[in-house]
Amino acid sequence: MNDNAPEPRAEVHSASVTAAGNKTASQDNKSVPDPHAPPVFLTGAAGHVGANLVRRLLDDGVKVRVLLREGENNESVEGLKVEKVYGDLRNLDQIRKAIAGC
Repeated sequence: MNDNAPEPRAEVHSASVTAAGNKTASQDNKSVPDPHAPPVFLTGAAGHVGANLVRRLLDDGVKVRVLLREGENNESVEGLKVEKVYGDLRNLDQIRKAIAGC
């Protein structure tokens, strides 16, 4: 592993709703995303869980860059405001290029 590589970072946003459907304080105090923040890099966006995560991130105002495989069924991200990069997760050079700036 490269010792000069930046530490991975993650932010977790959570919100909950009471049984009656009322917002909790965590929803009322939702933070506004930094418009200058780099995009979140996401693999697996064409799958069920990944596609739902993409939509959640976009709903939260987060910029998203997705890794897709050329020639595969990527319709789950069609029409979404995401940056699409194509490559293979097993190809380190492609991944390095894909995550640049994230």
